[in-house]
Amino acid sequence: MSLFIATIPQPGDNLDFSQGQLLANNQGLDTVFGVDHYKFSDATVNKGFHNKVTTPQFFLNSSIPPVYPTVIPVTTTNPVIYAYQPTDGSGTPTTTIGLIQYSRGPSNAVPTPITKLYGSAVLAPSGIVNIFDVTGISRVMLLVTVNDDQINKNNQFAYASFGPGGGGNWAINNFVGASAGTTLQIISSGNILQIINASPSMPSNNVNWAIEIMRIQ
Repeated sequence: MSLFIATIPQPGDNLDFSQGQLLANNQGLDTVFGVDHYKFSDATVNKGFHNKVTTPQFFLNSSIPPVYPTVIPVTTTNPVIYAYQPTDGSGTPTTTIGLIQYSRGPSNAVPTPITKLYGSAVLAPSGIVNIFDVTGISRVMLLVTVNDDQINKNNQFAYASFGPGGGGNWAINNFVGASAGTTLQIISSGNILQIINASPSMPSNNVNWAIEIMRIQ
């Protein structure tokens, strides 16, 4: 697709000269607007509405190579939604947490992560799976839900935080779910949050987990 030509038509242009450029512009506009939207040329009542929203990585500016910001977008009026890969404080993106979406309100509002993380695993007796690595992150607050609805019928909920308040370590509050004595537990090893099947004999063949990030920086 050719680039949009913003400087046409010129006052002295003849139609036979600019017609092809204008046609290319119109076709390009329709195609570009059709990304995440219903196209201009869409014949339905959805024309012009969002079909989905894609938020590429927010960069501090358009330089090449891109500059990862250490301070994420600030707004004084309307809230903004954007994608951001957390950095280690020096502008280097972490490799352990991928690109997630945030919302930020006006003025001094704390950025709120809105992307939830999900996963599944098969855990042998006493088996452990890593679910979240905070290497390079100074503070994080999570709500973690774990479920095995196939064999043990266990549910587990936990509040987990990492940061200065925990002395640079994980602080985890496990709350037993509907099945008393659940064998699924949220634990940690170093910077890594984990799930363990604490049963010495019974496997967990259908473990599903969800993480809601309350705050990360």
